[in-house]
Amino acid sequence: MSGSAMSSEEKGRKERFISHPLIKGGKIAEREYQVNIAKTAIEGSTLVVLPTGMGKTVIALLVIAERLLRKDGKVLFLAPTKPLVEQHATFLREYLLSGPVIMFTGETPPEKRAQSWKDAKIIASTPQVVSNDIISGKIDLKEVTMTVFDEAHRATGNYAYVFIAEKYKEAGGLVLGMTASPGSNADEILEICNTLGIERVEIRSEYDDDVRPYVQDVAIKWIRVDMPEKVRLISQTLRRALANQLRTLQSYGLIRKSDKVSTKEILEVQARIRSKIATEGKPSQALFHAASVQACAMAINHALELAETQGISALQAYFERMKVKATSKGASKASKMVLNDPDFQEALALTNEVDYDHPKIARVADLISEQFSLKKDSRAIVFTHYRDTSERVTDALSKIDGVKPVKFVGQASKGDDKGLKQKEQIEIIQKFRNGEYNVLVATSVGEEGLDIPQTDLVIFYEPVPSEIRTIQRRGRTGRKMPGKVVILITRGTRDEAYYWSSRNKEFTMKRELEKLREELSSKVIVGKPKPVDWFDYDVENGDKASNLPPAENSKVVFEDTSNGKEKKELDEKELKENIQEEKVKDEGSEEINLVENKIENEENKEKKSEAFDAVREILSRKPKQLTLVDFPQDEKKEKLIVDTREFNSEVVKELSKANLIIIPEQLSIGDYLISDRVAVERKSTEDFVKSIIDGRLFQQAKELKNAYLHPVLIVEGTDLYTSTGMNASSIRGAISSLILDYSIPVVSTKDAKDTAEMLIAFLKRERAEGRTPSLRPEKGSMSLHDRQQYIVEGLPNISGTLAQRLLSHFGSVVRVMNASEDELANVKGIGKKTAKEIYNTLRSQWLS
Repeated sequence: MSGSAMSSEEKGRKERFISHPLIKGGKIAEREYQVNIAKTAIEGSTLVVLPTGMGKTVIALLVIAERLLRKDGKVLFLAPTKPLVEQHATFLREYLLSGPVIMFTGETPPEKRAQSWKDAKIIASTPQVVSNDIISGKIDLKEVTMTVFDEAHRATGNYAYVFIAEKYKEAGGLVLGMTASPGSNADEILEICNTLGIERVEIRSEYDDDVRPYVQDVAIKWIRVDMPEKVRLISQTLRRALANQLRTLQSYGLIRKSDKVSTKEILEVQARIRSKIATEGKPSQALFHAASVQACAMAINHALELAETQGISALQAYFERMKVKATSKGASKASKMVLNDPDFQEALALTNEVDYDHPKIARVADLISEQFSLKKDSRAIVFTHYRDTSERVTDALSKIDGVKPVKFVGQASKGDDKGLKQKEQIEIIQKFRNGEYNVLVATSVGEEGLDIPQTDLVIFYEPVPSEIRTIQRRGRTGRKMPGKVVILITRGTRDEAYYWSSRNKEFTMKRELEKLREELSSKVIVGKPKPVDWFDYDVENGDKASNLPPAENSKVVFEDTSNGKEKKELDEKELKENIQEEKVKDEGSEEINLVENKIENEENKEKKSEAFDAVREILSRKPKQLTLVDFPQDEKKEKLIVDTREFNSEVVKELSKANLIIIPEQLSIGDYLISDRVAVERKSTEDFVKSIIDGRLFQQAKELKNAYLHPVLIVEGTDLYTSTGMNASSIRGAISSLILDYSIPVVSTKDAKDTAEMLIAFLKRERAEGRTPSLRPEKGSMSLHDRQQYIVEGLPNISGTLAQRLLSHFGSVVRVMNASEDELANVKGIGKKTAKEIYNTLRSQWLS
C-alpha cells in the first residue's frame, strides 16, 4: 500500500487553519475529510471509522466546539485507558477555548469526582469510573449534552460503554463514536451503532477522495527468513506430538480431520466439549478425557508456534513455565499429559541443545542499525506478539551504538514478568517523543489508541492474521512524512499463512468498502467523501453564529445557534405518523383529537409543528405507567447498600438500570443489604460449588444467620448440576442443609438480570413495611455505643433507628430487656405487635 505524494497545491491547502470561536486560531490545520465528517457528526449521533493516525481526536475537537457553541451542557469524553484519557484531556486543554477540562480515572477519589463534576464543562474519563458514579448516583447524565466514545468498537458484551450508552439514551444527548477497527462487516458496525444509539456512520480509508491528499507514501517490504535446521527438527517433533492429540480428538468425533487443523478449530473443540458437558445430565469420563486432550493440543500448538515464529529462547521460557505448572500443587491432568508425551519430551531435549536464537532477531538488529546509520534522529517501533520475544529483541538492540530501545508492554503481570503501569506507559511514550528512547519494542498495547509519535520505521517481528491489527500497526508510520514498514516471515511456517490471511482480508476490506456503505445505508445515514467549506468564522468581529450548512437530507436546522435553541422541521407525512403513534399511547384523548384536527386543517408547517408540540405537552402531563421492577423516575430514588466487591458486577448495572442508587460499603457479612433484617449473599454456580469444597459456605451461612433474621442465598446460573464437576447429590445435600439447618432459603436465578429483579422484589417487600437497611459493624471494631445498638438491633423487627429510640427512651440495654409490653409499645414506631414479640422472645424458655 502506498499513498499519493502531496502536490504543491495540496501542501498549500495544508497551511489553511480551522477558524472557530471556541478553538485556538492558527493551530489546527484544516483537512477536508475531518471537516466533512465533523459536519455530519454535529447534526446527529455518528460513528466515525478512520485508520490509525488520521486524526479522529481532531474531529472530536471540532464537534465538541460546535456542540458547546450551539447547546449548553457538559461534554463527556470516554477512553478505555488512563494514558488515553490523559492524552485527550491534554489535547482539549491545548486547543479548546472552553472549560474547565477535568480528568477522571480510578485514582480520583469518588468525593473529589462528585465535586469536580459540578464545576467541569468537559470531563475526560475512563468508562468504569463513570459507570460507578452513575450507579452510585454521583453524576447525572442529563447534564451531558455530548458523549464521545473513543475506541467505540469496545461497546460490546459487558464492557462499561454498553451500560453508559444505555443510561445516556435516556438523556437524549449527542453521541460521537470513534474507532479504527469496528469490524469488517455491516452487522458488526450496526451492533455498535445500536448499542451507542448512533444513527449515522462516516467511514474513510486512505483511498477516499477527501483523504488521499493527506496520505503519505509508506513503503512496505516483506523479508523471508529460513528456519535453522535444528529448529526445523524441533518443529517436526512437536508436529508429531500435536498429531497424536488431534487423532484422539478425531476418534471422539470432535474434528473431521487430524491434519492441517488451525488454532481456531482447536479452540472451537473446547467450546463443543463444554457445551456437551453442560447439556448432558451425567457427562461421561470420555468427555472429560477429551477436554484434557484438547488442552494438551492447545499447549503443543502454542509451543509449535513459538518454535517456528519466535525463537528458541521464547520456547525455552514456555517449557520452563509448563514444568512449573505440571509439578505444582493442584496441577491439571492436561499439563501432566503434555510433559509425559514422548514426542514432546524429545522436543524439550532438542531445545536444550540449541544455543542460538531465531534469525529474525539478527534481521531486526540489521534493519534498525541500517535505519539509524541513515538518520540518527530516527524513531522506530518493533511489534512482537509475545513478551518473551520483546525481551530478547530489546536486549539485542541495546548492543547497537546510538540505539536506545525500551520494552513497551501491557499492564498485566505474568509470573516474574511484571507489566507496565499506565503511568509508566505514559512516561515511556514521553521519553520516546523526547529522544531518551528511540526504539519501542511493543506488544499489542502499541497498536491501539495511544498517541505514539510519528515513526520512520515499523517492523513486524511476525505477521498478524488480523487486517485490523495490521492497519493499526502500519498506521504508526507515514503520518506527516513518508514511512517504511518491514514484515518478517519464516518460510514454510504459519507466518506465511498469517501473512496471506491478513493481505487477503485487507484487499477484501478495500473492495468491500463501498458495498459496506451501501449495506449500512439501509439502516443508518452513511456519509460519503465530498469537499466542503465551513467553520469560517469572523472571530475578530465577534461572530459566534455557525455558518455550518445542515447535513445532506437532514431535517434538523439550528435557527439560532448563538442561544442554543433547536427546532425540528417535519414534513407532513412524518408529522402524521408521529401523531398516530402518540394517539396509540393515549387513545381517546379529546385534547389530542382537537389538536390533530387543527394540524389536518393547517397549511403552515411551523404552526403544524407547534400543534404537534402541544400534543407532546398534553402527554407529558399524563402519569407514566410503572413496570414491575422499575421505581418511579420522578420520585426520590431508592438506595441499596452493596458490598464493594459486588459493585462492578452485572447485577449492580441491572439494578442501576431499574433506577436504584447503589451505595458501595465494605460489608463484613452478605453482598446486598436489603433491610435491617434481610441480607443477601450472591454466588455464581461455580463459586457455590467451590465454597462447599473449601468450607466457606457453612461458615458464611452461620455468620449470616447470626447477623440477620431473614438471610437469603442466591445461586446465579443455570449450570449448577452440569458443568461444576461436583456430584449432584452433594450439591443437593448442601442446599438442604442451608434450608433446614440454617433456615436460609436458597433462590436460584438464571442470570444477572434475574438476580437484580429478585433483589428488587425483596427491596419492595421490605420498604412496603417501612424497613430500611442498618449497617452492623464487625464486633471487633465496635465502640461501646455501637455494641449497645448492635445488641438491641438483634431483637425482633428492630431496625437501627428503632434500636436508637429504645436506648434513648430506656437509657441502657438492660432496661430495654426488662421493659414491659406496655412500656415497649409506648416507644414511637414499636407498636403492640412488635412489643409483644420482643417481650415473649426475651422471656421464653430456651429449648435445646
